[in-house]
Amino acid sequence: MKTSLSKELLRPIAVLVTVLALSACAQLSATQSAASVAQIQSGTWVVQLMNNQATSTPKPTLNFGKNRQLTGNASCNSYFMAYQVQHQKLQIKPGGSTMKACLSETTMKQEQTFLKQLELVDTWRIDESGKLLLTGKGVSISATRHE
Repeated sequence: MKTSLSKELLRPIAVLVTVLALSACAQLSATQSAASVAQIQSGTWVVQLMNNQATSTPKPTLNFGKNRQLTGNASCNSYFMAYQVQHQKLQIKPGGSTMKACLSETTMKQEQTFLKQLELVDTWRIDESGKLLLTGKGVSISATRHE
C-alpha cells in the first residue's frame, strides 16, 4: 500500500514539475524573441549587399517600425510595406512607393531589384558582427545599422 501511494503521489508531482519547466522555457523563448525583434526595430539599416553584390550610392535603407510598417529609401524613392515577424521568420507584404525618376539606369535597376527582393524575404537574423541578414528564395540582403 505504501509503495502504491508513493507512486500515486509522485506521478502528479512529476507532471506538475514538467508543466512548470515547459512554461518557463516558453516564457524565456517569448522574451528572447521580443528582444530579438526589438533589435531590428531600433534604428535605420543601410543595405550593403544584395545577393553578394555591393549596392551603389544611394544605398537602400530599412526601418522596421514597431507598428509593423517597414519604410525606407529604395535608392530614389521612399517606400512603405507591412511586415510580420515571428522568431526568425519574416514576411514582408507588398506596399507602395513614391514615383520619382531615378537619375541613372543603374540606380533605377538597383531600386527595382531591392523592392522585388524584399517581398521574397522569409527569414532574418543578426550575425555575430551585428549585420542584419535577410534571406529567402534566391534572395540575400545584408545591411548594417546606421549610426
